Amino acid sequence: MADYNSTTEILNISHMIFQNLNDSVTSQNVSNITEAVSNLPTSSKVILIIMYTFISTAAIIGNSIAITIFVRGKRSRTELRAFLTNLAVADLIMAIFCIPFTFSYQLIGEWVFSPPMCPVVIFLQYMAVTASVFTNMAIGIDRFFAVAYPLRKRLTTSKSKFVIIAIWTFAVGINSVQLLIGRTKEHLDGKLHCSESWPEPKREFRQSYSLFVLFLTYFLPLCILSVTYSIIGRILWKRNVPGNSDETRDALQIKSKRKVRMNFILNF
Repeated sequence: MADYNSTTEILNISHMIFQNLNDSVTSQNVSNITEAVSNLPTSSKVILIIMYTFISTAAIIGNSIAITIFVRGKRSRTELRAFLTNLAVADLIMAIFCIPFTFSYQLIGEWVFSPPMCPVVIFLQYMAVTASVFTNMAIGIDRFFAVAYPLRKRLTTSKSKFVIIAIWTFAVGINSVQLLIGRTKEHLDGKLHCSESWPEPKREFRQSYSLFVLFLTYFLPLCILSVTYSIIGRILWKRNVPGNSDETRDALQIKSKRKVRMNFILNF
């Protein structure tokens, strides 16, 4: 029973930490997770350290290999190569500046890094998430035009670069606020904490800014991808192979359509 309870606590805390990776680091979130982690036995903390070390290492190595293959691989020269490379870069930034810093912060219970690193880490986390979300949205829109309008001129490599530059410019611009409000504070327990610190006259803008970011990085991409992938799935499902009907060929076509539909569902 003790082992079961310990495992359950680890899973619950892991969920809390991963949920907090993409959320703003508020004092309440930090105190809740820190308190939960501090109550774990040493053996459970060791398991968490091993888990997140493996996740971070795998993410860094995997995305580094993906970037190398997309940049240098001759067989990977597809129209989506620029977007997939950009997506791997965003995920690599997340793996370097999100998992290690956030987990160390939650495990130790205080900010042990230099104070200037606090706003930089928060900014890089938000920026990477925004860039990743909008890259996925760009891929979805590109796939929509490729399926819905196959004879239309596709997005060239040079134009893809402009789209990627626009994505990163927008990601930097919208999240640069974190460089101004991210601060380290010493709490009553004497520990240094890293969180958003809005000035007194502008605290009423905190909720508005959070809702604005939530709309742009969650609801808007969700709506666009839902529409594009739904249309893509409908087009592929209704599309028939030209020529006379053949049972074997038609059976393979139906199987292929089901496979495509499942891939869209899983990727979405």
